[in-house]
Amino acid sequence: QILMLFMHVILLYFDLRGTVLVLTVIFLLANTGGAFISVNVGFEAYGAGFAAAAFLGLLFTTLALYARVGELEFITFAKRKIVGQTRPRRSDRARPGGMYGRYHALGPDAEGPTAAPPAKPAEAKPAEAKPAAGAKPATEAKGPERKP
Repeated sequence: QILMLFMHVILLYFDLRGTVLVLTVIFLLANTGGAFISVNVGFEAYGAGFAAAAFLGLLFTTLALYARVGELEFITFAKRKIVGQTRPRRSDRARPGGMYGRYHALGPDAEGPTAAPPAKPAEAKPAEAKPAAGAKPATEAKGPERKP
């Protein structure tokens, strides 16, 4: 439960109050159901419902935290309203999974971690082999053959 609450604090730091509310309601419902079941099973099962609810809450909170941190750049830069801006759309993302353009090259002159990789140097051509005795060199211009 402490890990779950710690992750709730992190989500609240990012101002994701709606997500924390949903996660808290999931924990509440799981705890209520688990308590009801453990009380009906008997004394030896007391606390098992709370332990199961805490584990379930931790699982959902961890998944939500990873999902929200993965789209943190989108939330920070595109979801916040600017005067005169229309509502942000999912199509505003650089790619469907998130990462609001962070790992995309800015252009051929860009520098830094988002720059395009440098071009490979041109490979040197291997030296031409010498022609066999009696053969015409490959550098001669091809033309109509003349008979002597």
